[in-house]
Amino acid sequence: PKIIRTFTVEMLKCDVMIQRIQTVYLIVAFIALILQFFFPVSVYMFGDTVDTYTGTVSFYLYGLVKQPITLEIAYKFVFYLPMIAIAIAVLILTVLIILQYKKRLKQLRTINFAILLNIVLIVLLFFYTDKIAKDLSLPTQYRMGSVFPLISLVFLILAMYAIKRDERLVRSLDRLR
Repeated sequence: PKIIRTFTVEMLKCDVMIQRIQTVYLIVAFIALILQFFFPVSVYMFGDTVDTYTGTVSFYLYGLVKQPITLEIAYKFVFYLPMIAIAIAVLILTVLIILQYKKRLKQLRTINFAILLNIVLIVLLFFYTDKIAKDLSLPTQYRMGSVFPLISLVFLILAMYAIKRDERLVRSLDRLR
């Protein structure tokens, strides 16, 4: 029993600060950023109607799945590299923001940069989706992968406001001393 009590007390002294609401927002944003790698951003269907359906091409963050041979040259890995790099950068920045919980001003600067990169990622996703649709001459059907960057953006903004609120609270307490 004493070992269990000691273990639980040590767990309560953990350095992660999950009880702060911005940490929860950042974890949700991180999960949304991870999930965007596993769901298609958009789908392009071949065929005139449902009866003459011949196949689909799915656009993921990292490339086209089941891409036609005619487009393999145009859409190599280098084509998707900016999106992948920005998505990974936002992931890394989100983890850094969580770990910098003692330095709120540095957290704010980092989260502003992460929000900017996330906006660039969203613009690139929709730009690439539109470009691929024009090249394939097919209509675009957006899927869950296009929603996850928007979810992460919302939660990054919520975390930014929560960090600002904490900073205002600390400054007001410093004035009272």
